[in-house]
Amino acid sequence: MRTDRPSTLPERAAAQGMRNRNPLSRALDIATLTGASVWACLAAGQEAVPVQLTPGTTAIRRLEHAPTDGRYAFSVAASRGQTLLIEWDPASMSQYDSDSKLRVFAPGEREPPFPEDAQGQWMHVLRQSGVYRVVLDLPAGKPYVLRMTLLDPRDPRLDPGLRPEEVWIDLAALGIHEKLSLQPFTPPPADLTVDEPWPASLAIVRTGKIEVRIMSVEAIRNTFWRDDGSEWEKRLALLERSLQPGVKPAAPFDLPMNRIDEAELDFAAVEKRVDGTSFRALRWVATFSTPPAVPRNPFTYVAEGISRDGRYFLLMRAAVTHPAAIAGPGDIDDGPELQALRAHIAGKLAAAPSSSYQPDLATLDGIVASLKLP
Repeated sequence: MRTDRPSTLPERAAAQGMRNRNPLSRALDIATLTGASVWACLAAGQEAVPVQLTPGTTAIRRLEHAPTDGRYAFSVAASRGQTLLIEWDPASMSQYDSDSKLRVFAPGEREPPFPEDAQGQWMHVLRQSGVYRVVLDLPAGKPYVLRMTLLDPRDPRLDPGLRPEEVWIDLAALGIHEKLSLQPFTPPPADLTVDEPWPASLAIVRTGKIEVRIMSVEAIRNTFWRDDGSEWEKRLALLERSLQPGVKPAAPFDLPMNRIDEAELDFAAVEKRVDGTSFRALRWVATFSTPPAVPRNPFTYVAEGISRDGRYFLLMRAAVTHPAAIAGPGDIDDGPELQALRAHIAGKLAAAPSSSYQPDLATLDGIVASLKLP
């Protein structure tokens, strides 16, 4: 090992007053390291570059020059029961290939007790207190950006702050009698930007029929951190503003739920505000398609809202059908003809009674309105 490297390490201490920063950028401890800096630490007898993590915060490590062997090593002090999340920044995925490896070693271990990373991320509950070693092998020796987050068990990304039995919901009118259950935190994979990642939520999911999710607003802000064009922070703020009394609601296209997986929101009609016991919500009937297409059955009933205390986000989606879209022409290219047809269908849907939908829109609105938090 060479020992003629500079011996300084430009580490930034944990930022003070993080809670007062913007929700998407607060608590980011950002440091830019060089290959020389890493080698200096190893030459000085340190096994790894220490990364200072405060629970709930994220450290971003940018390495601009790789060591000759393409190996980086970091150390993270953590407590038993905390969760360590390591993510490749999406911009770094081009540096990640089949020979790249990210391994985490428990205190005192020479062999990693955890699986290697998958799809550019690694997340596990830590089973003992001490200093963990994070070893990253990049044979290509290219620069990269890595994000490391330490989560306490009660972090809202892991724990929505509600128990299923505390929330009252009744789907009996839809023939569904199951109760809410806790769904785990699923971070956004670095190389799959179209996935639907969610923080921990209380949910009922019947694929192709209905989906209900309740999760922490704070957790959403910390989950959707990436600058991938989704603009979650901006859209969530628009939803919060639209739900204030006397405020004209934003268009569905400008609100958070503007896509499902790879399909973008393509058509929206029958917008309505629903004020309930615990939530205020906006709902509409939509189709999701990329590229634009003729609106067809089934439509998607979408309701998204914020609890009256501002702490929780509600999403409800359900498949609905209407006679106005049963018969129609084949595919039409995006242009004046398609726009005129969509305006015609939107008019027919808006003029139709709630009971002409299957299931009845009033029934779905009633589920949203009757949801009750403790």
